[in-house]
Formats: sequence, structure tokens, C-alpha cells
Amino acid sequence: MAQDQTEDQLSAAKRKALYLLERMPRTEKQLRDKLAEPGTYDSETIDTVIAYVKSWHYLDDEKYARDYIEGRKAAKSLRALLYELRGKGIAESILDDCREAYQEEDATEAICRLIQKKGIDPKTADVKERAKLYRYLSGRGFSYEEIRKACAALEETD
Repeated sequence: MAQDQTEDQLSAAKRKALYLLERMPRTEKQLRDKLAEPGTYDSETIDTVIAYVKSWHYLDDEKYARDYIEGRKAAKSLRALLYELRGKGIAESILDDCREAYQEEDATEAICRLIQKKGIDPKTADVKERAKLYRYLSGRGFSYEEIRKACAALEETD
């Protein structure tokens, strides 16, 4: 009877994991946390389910990180995105690979897009507007140097 109960629990855990992954992509840590909520599944069952969904490539932290950065790099700095991914449980080795893949040129492009979206011309902006723009962009995770570089590039193009 214990064997049947274990198989039923494993089957239910697999169904729940697939249901959760169908709704939205998740990292391994996020899926583990969801399956480990109080009153759900034991660690052995969770390990088996994680191995199962990985074997079918339904769970891939590297792909998750690449897609996450690709979808958000226009609005946030790489540094901010890597910080968010670290909080989602992505391994440092994967974050290092992402850091190498998305270099500084992406930051300048993203900052220029955000400046144009805000409708502020760095050439004609007064001190208050420029300070407001810098605060906005630094809140998005861009460094002062990246912002200064992008503003200089915009000033040169016009």
C-alpha cells in the first residue's frame, strides 16, 4: 500500500510540476519552492520530479536566463537583470555566461531608447531635467558612466 501511495504522490507531483511550467517558465529553484510548500511533497519526490522535467527539457535555467535577459534588456541594465536572476536561484556560472554574452553595447542602446521614450533631449535639457533623467536611468540599474556615455552619444548624433 505504501508503494501505491508513493507512486500516486509522484504522479501528482509530476502533474503539478507540468501544470506550473505550462503557466509560466520557472527556474529550478522556483519550481522546487513551489513543490515544497507546506503539506505538499517530500524532498525525494521533488528531486525525482525535477529530474523528470529536466529530462524532457521543460526546465532549463540557462535558457530561462537568456530569455529573461533578452526580453527585458531594453528596459533595464544587465547588472539589474543579473541581480534579479540571482534572486530567482540561477547559478553564478550561468550568470557569468550571460554577462559575457550581453556586453556594454547593449547598455548604451537600451539607455538611448529609454531617453528617447522619455522625450528628453540631453542637449537641451536643463540641470533639473538631466538630474531627473539620471535618477530614472540609475533606478533601472544603469551606472553613471553608462548613462553619461549614452547621453554623449545622443548629443553627437544630432
